Amino acid sequence: NHLDPHAPAGTPALVDVIDPATDEVTGSIPVGPQPHHIYPVPGLNEAFISHFTGCSLDVVDLVHNTVIGQVQTRFGPRHLTFGPVGDFAYAIDYYSSSLTVIDTANNHTVAEIPTGPNPNYPQLSNDGATVFVVNSGSDTMTVAQAKAPFAVLRTITVGQHPFDLALTPDGTTLVVANAGDDTVSFVDTATLTVRGSASLHPTGTPVASTKSQKRNVRISSDGRYAWVGDQLGAAFSVFDIPTGELATVIPASGGADIFTELTIGPSRGLAITTARYGPTLDVVTPSPPAPRGQITTAPSCATSACATSYPGDTGPRGVGSHQLVTDPTGTRAYISDRPGGAVTVLDLSSGQPRLLTNIPTSYGAYGFPDGITYVWFT
Repeated sequence: NHLDPHAPAGTPALVDVIDPATDEVTGSIPVGPQPHHIYPVPGLNEAFISHFTGCSLDVVDLVHNTVIGQVQTRFGPRHLTFGPVGDFAYAIDYYSSSLTVIDTANNHTVAEIPTGPNPNYPQLSNDGATVFVVNSGSDTMTVAQAKAPFAVLRTITVGQHPFDLALTPDGTTLVVANAGDDTVSFVDTATLTVRGSASLHPTGTPVASTKSQKRNVRISSDGRYAWVGDQLGAAFSVFDIPTGELATVIPASGGADIFTELTIGPSRGLAITTARYGPTLDVVTPSPPAPRGQITTAPSCATSACATSYPGDTGPRGVGSHQLVTDPTGTRAYISDRPGGAVTVLDLSSGQPRLLTNIPTSYGAYGFPDGITYVWFT
């Protein structure tokens, strides 16, 4: 839960634990200030909690739901990723222009790789040898060795203020979403060169974009299309990766955010797009791209979930959505409602996703549920 600015001073930062059998919050884990996302460590019953500010990650024991330590980073470890076998974690240091490399066997920092200003997202190559980092404070992407000696290999010029990046399943192309000029850049991972770029808009005329505007990019499982959320345009711009051209624009709810393809379960073959500021989710076909329908996530204001906590909070809970995860069977989906103060639960069992419920988080209107993950043990 990322705290709303209206939250009373001294309100602790918490990670909520939800029981999927009852759809209720069963506990909360106190963590460091301004938690952002949760990242389960591959092969371990642990997770890292990233933060908007501060100089550390929290380490959480997922069996006992407690913090068991911290990993020191530089300032602003917002996002991270893992190597293919989970032996190393790579955390960007947003305010320190660096990438912290962590040995997950002992949770010690083993290297700090210099990047450009305001690094935002890291991405590993499929073989785990190379790490790519988009630098949102400039127009560049840093390419470095993911293993010792962790040297910077190249700095690639992309579009203005790159926000996010995604790698095709075959590992040959990186798609970089640029927030400053509403473009995407296509980077050849073999030659480390930009092979082309395209605008998010059919006319090629940017809307009023800014450095801070979010542009999340995800790639369909067949590697054909890149879906980029255009938050100001309330739409997803979909690009044909082989040709490097804009294929279509799919209308979406306000604040079009993240495309998530459903790859298991009865709804396999569909995808759901979240909306940072809207009360609906959009159901789409990933490839070829096409709209399929909408799901209203906001509950009726006759419910207790609409209760307001401070003047100006209009509710209802369920407005705004961000990250989506599914259970191991692909029959349920869970969506963090930022800024809706809830987790939305979808039933996927019929092959036609539908709303089940909204679970209020522990902060109520003060909480912005941000990162979400589903934990199970085998």
